[in-house]
Amino acid sequence: MTRTASRSRRVRLAALGVAAVALLTACNDAPAAPAAAPSAAPTAVASARPYTPPPPCTLTLSRQRTVMLESEQAQQLTDALAHATRDGLGARATERAVEAALPELAGDGPAVVRALTRAAGLTCTAQRDYGVRDEQLTANGLTPRGVRLQRAIRAAFGALPMGGFAAGGVSSGHVDNSAHYEGRAIDVFLTPRSAEQTRRGWVLAHWLVAHAEPLSLLSVIWSDHIWTVWAGSMGWRDYVHPSGNTTNPVLRHLDHVHTAVVGAPRQRPVAPAPVPSPAG
Repeated sequence: MTRTASRSRRVRLAALGVAAVALLTACNDAPAAPAAAPSAAPTAVASARPYTPPPPCTLTLSRQRTVMLESEQAQQLTDALAHATRDGLGARATERAVEAALPELAGDGPAVVRALTRAAGLTCTAQRDYGVRDEQLTANGLTPRGVRLQRAIRAAFGALPMGGFAAGGVSSGHVDNSAHYEGRAIDVFLTPRSAEQTRRGWVLAHWLVAHAEPLSLLSVIWSDHIWTVWAGSMGWRDYVHPSGNTTNPVLRHLDHVHTAVVGAPRQRPVAPAPVPSPAG
C-alpha cells in the first residue's frame, strides 16, 4: 500500500469516528420520551346504601322455609285466624281466610295455619314505650291499658274466660312483684286441657305477639314458652316458673295464657354515699 493511500484511509476512519460521536451526542441530548403512565387498577366503588333493618316478624312454615313479615302483615294473618277460631270455621275455610288476609301467601294456607297453631311458629320484635306512667285501677281491677288489652282479646276471639284481676285489685296468688298486683296482667283460660286447646292457645299467643306494640305488651307466657318485649329479638324462649316447678300444669301455663302490659319503669333505689370518717 502506498503512503498516500494509507493516509487517505486514516482520514476516512477519522471522519467516521467524528460522525459516530456526533450521533451519540445527539441521541443523549434528545428529550426523553414521556414514560407511560401506569395503568390504574380498577377500584371497587361501594354504593352507599342506607341500612335497612329486617322486617320485625318471622313466620316459620317449615324447617326449610321462613317468611319475613311486616308487623301489619303479621297482624292481618293472626286477625284472620283469630276470627276463624272465634267463628268456628272448618279447616278449609280457615285456610282460605288466612290466604285472603295476605295474598302473598296464596296457596300456603295449610302451612300458615300449622305454623300459627304450633309452638313458636311466629315471633316478632316490638318497640317498648319507656315513657308510660303508672295508671290507677279501673272498676274491674285492671289499669286502662289492661282494659284495652281485655277488650282487644274479646273483639278478636270472643268471650274467652279471663282472670288474674278483680275489683279493687289482687294481692296474692302470684309470684313476687307480679304485674297482676298492679292490674297489668290477664290470664286467659283454655280448659279443659286438650290438644285442640293447646292449638287455640298458640293462636292467641301468636296474635298477642303480633299485636304487642299497639297493645303495649310486656310479656306473653304459654305452654312452657315465654316472649318478652325487652328480648323480642330472641323470639320465644323456654319458660320455667320462678319456683323451679316443671310438673305443675298451672305453673307451666298449660291451661292459661298469661299476658301483661307495660308499666312505668321502676327506679332502683340508690345506695347512700358512705359518710367519710372524721380525720384523726
